[in-house]
Amino acid sequence: MGLWIHFVKQWFAGESRLDAIKRVKQLNKSGIVGLINFLGEHHEEKHYIENSVRQYLLVLNEIKREKLDCEVSVKLSQLGLKSDEKYCFKNIEHIVKHAKKFGIFVWIDMENSELTQKTVDTYKKLRKHYSNVGICIQAYLKRSRKDIEDLISKKAIIRLVKGAYVEDSSIAFKSKERIRKSFLEIMHVLFKGSDKFAIATHDDRLVDEAIILENKYKKDVEFQMLMGVRHDLKIKLAKKNYRIVEYVPYGKHWMSYFMRRVRERPTILFLILRSAISK
Repeated sequence: MGLWIHFVKQWFAGESRLDAIKRVKQLNKSGIVGLINFLGEHHEEKHYIENSVRQYLLVLNEIKREKLDCEVSVKLSQLGLKSDEKYCFKNIEHIVKHAKKFGIFVWIDMENSELTQKTVDTYKKLRKHYSNVGICIQAYLKRSRKDIEDLISKKAIIRLVKGAYVEDSSIAFKSKERIRKSFLEIMHVLFKGSDKFAIATHDDRLVDEAIILENKYKKDVEFQMLMGVRHDLKIKLAKKNYRIVEYVPYGKHWMSYFMRRVRERPTILFLILRSAISK
């Protein structure tokens, strides 16, 4: 168990928001931006939902008070999306509005395909009124190319990821190379049509291609990566003056978060081991 705890501690900041704030302070000293996520999802009971909203408001207050270079990332299912879309919208709008007062950006995480359309719809509604909000899109979903093109037409701010949920082959690409191909295709669309977006990957080939596209299209690229993975690459890119953002989760649901990531993307174990060895 001790070995697992060692890796889990690399993977998330801790159980309290102050653990996350402490991690972001360390990142900022290395020129890396923090992206805090309060762990939790698929909440339907009101007290869990209200606690999630409260946690994000407190995190935003701490970011402002400590003058940190930091954003937040929210899963809509922890705000009630599965049970009441109107209630969920009220909650996420409260968070985004509070963040806007402080000049803090809010990312909407993407979850499993059951919630994809609801998440996109909620984001579009938010984007009409708020400039400080972006959405995550998963390259392995076959629908994502069209989603990206539609969102770009609406001036969306997009974070592109490969995708981590287990999905059926009828709606998602399954092989590593096909997912990478989809990621590359969508990345080209982003560089051509969007002015502000983020590339979230630890894949050297994708990072290298993004840098080539940055030089071609004369656009600043932002890289986002998970906590506990490829810290060497983060530092290397930060020293070259790229904007590097690290996803910093915290909360008491850390074990389920960790095991889900490992179950859905077994290659993450290799990345964690390689990261530990490279330190």
